[in-house]
Amino acid sequence: MKTFLKFFKYTALVVLVLVGGFFVIGMNWDKIEYQWDKRNFEPRVSYKGVDETTPLSDILFKLGEPDHDGEVVERKVLAWKAEYNDSYEFVLFTKNNAIEFINVFRLPWGRNHPVRTTEGLIDLMGEPDIYAETKDFLERRYTYAEHGISFNYKNNRLTDVSQGEVEWRSHGSSTGLYKVFGKQICPSESCPWDEEGIKPEWEGKSYRDL
Repeated sequence: MKTFLKFFKYTALVVLVLVGGFFVIGMNWDKIEYQWDKRNFEPRVSYKGVDETTPLSDILFKLGEPDHDGEVVERKVLAWKAEYNDSYEFVLFTKNNAIEFINVFRLPWGRNHPVRTTEGLIDLMGEPDIYAETKDFLERRYTYAEHGISFNYKNNRLTDVSQGEVEWRSHGSSTGLYKVFGKQICPSESCPWDEEGIKPEWEGKSYRDL
């Protein structure tokens, strides 16, 4: 009888410890997941196995014919829609027959991942090299030049990610505040854009020429 009671006592203690442990983990799961995502994050984005380094021929072979084929500011634009709705999931921009950069709208990170908000992004990667804000204050773009990656937000929600060659990564004529390495470029007299778009003297240049 004593042996049984002793066994029951230790079994109950183990169960209590396990239940308590699971309760603590459950209460702190978001924090645990956040730290895990932060530790394992890599500033790269891809779509169905292709990224900005994938040859255009391989992208077309893997993804098939694009749903959109057009041109924007001397760039050829190819875009693919989602399988079950009309929204675009992957857009690539080419210049002189070479991929310049990609835009990915179907994001690989969960809803609690640090990059899902601007606060989490800065906690993860620090202040951006290039910061762009729209005039209506609704959209922000955080660019890290070393990785060629931009995180685009609207209403503090990550909408899409760009990666590839970095030229300006602004919002064009809709740009309000624009900073490069912490220095305010717009609004100012040296801002490369006006209401009609990029100024003639800045055509063919990039943030490196500021």
